[in-house]
Amino acid sequence: MAMERAPLWMMCAIGLGTPAHAQSLVNIAQADNGDELYVDRTTMRSVAPLPGYRAFPAIQIWSTNIVKPTRRSGQRTERFLFSFNCAERTSLILSYQNNQTGIRLQDWKSADLDFKYEPPRPGSLADFSMMFACSGGKLPIIPTKSEGEAEADDGEAAP
Repeated sequence: MAMERAPLWMMCAIGLGTPAHAQSLVNIAQADNGDELYVDRTTMRSVAPLPGYRAFPAIQIWSTNIVKPTRRSGQRTERFLFSFNCAERTSLILSYQNNQTGIRLQDWKSADLDFKYEPPRPGSLADFSMMFACSGGKLPIIPTKSEGEAEADDGEAAP
């Protein structure tokens, strides 16, 4: 009987050791400078068009950028509420929070306008978050160099 309860007890202990918010974060990428990019999968939701504001359905998700500490400042965490137009591959930041400076910016409906959506910069937090959200919550596949590109980088011609 004790053997049957041990796995349940261990699962509960592991679950209690990690905050619920941390359990919902999915690491989607790590920048070259060491910053870590996460999405909170529990916040992903589809939203209907907003007549007079946004003519298309969107997917919204909270994303977190954990910025590596520098000599000037400690580690900081930035949170963004993104809204994505998956059909057009464009994004918009609806809310921003910075735990180090205390800055909190949000502008819900007046910001959620068609013309404010723009393509995200390739490799950015918005880009990786959009890949995750628009694929239905699948981790983005980061393109790797083809054999020919890798050889070209080494100064050799590709066959």
